[in-house]
Amino acid sequence: MLLKGFGFSGYRSFGNELTKVAPLRKVNLIIGKNNTGKSNIINFLNEQYAYFVSKAKNQQQHATPFKDTDKHISNEQVEHKIAFPMLKNEIKDYINEKLPDASQNRFERQLAQSLLKSNVLTDNNGDVWFIYKSDSHNGKFSLDINFDKILQVLEPREWLELWTALTRSSGGDIRQHWIPETLASLARIPSDVPEVKIIPAIRKIGSAGSQANDFSGEGIIER
Repeated sequence: MLLKGFGFSGYRSFGNELTKVAPLRKVNLIIGKNNTGKSNIINFLNEQYAYFVSKAKNQQQHATPFKDTDKHISNEQVEHKIAFPMLKNEIKDYINEKLPDASQNRFERQLAQSLLKSNVLTDNNGDVWFIYKSDSHNGKFSLDINFDKILQVLEPREWLELWTALTRSSGGDIRQHWIPETLASLARIPSDVPEVKIIPAIRKIGSAGSQANDFSGEGIIER
């Protein structure tokens, strides 16, 4: 699978501000001065991304790959965030998957589109970002929602209509059920995590007989 993008915070040189890396293509270049965090983006993707995806899904982890050296370099308390984008050209098809019956869900599809395309959830490019956060890397992650802003996107009766269509539930409360459960139903978390292989910047040709399964250069003669 191709990774379309990701966002994160609270890792090494990256503090509270969410860093977004998107949209990604087949070939991507990360350019910057020394000590600006280029390697940390790659290290996060290689060492932490799969772990934080599982945390966003609230899956139990027996061990964490997050080490002391992965903590933010300052002494301030930072939030840990993981974010997943939905590109603007994917929104319509995604809504159709969530609400497949066009004849019955035409109005609800329009509501879902108004919600996902609102400036509360989109960036300047029109892409939607679903952000999950926690005070601790091994804590419980939840959707980062500004209730006061998201509340204004739809009328209360529209929230109820969309929530009912997505969850097949009735009754409930706008703050406890309609808004959080609607967003949880629409939020996208990657189902698969791409395989990541790091090629070290410094390599050597290993001596005859050496073996390795990485890209360090050891075992290259035999391979």
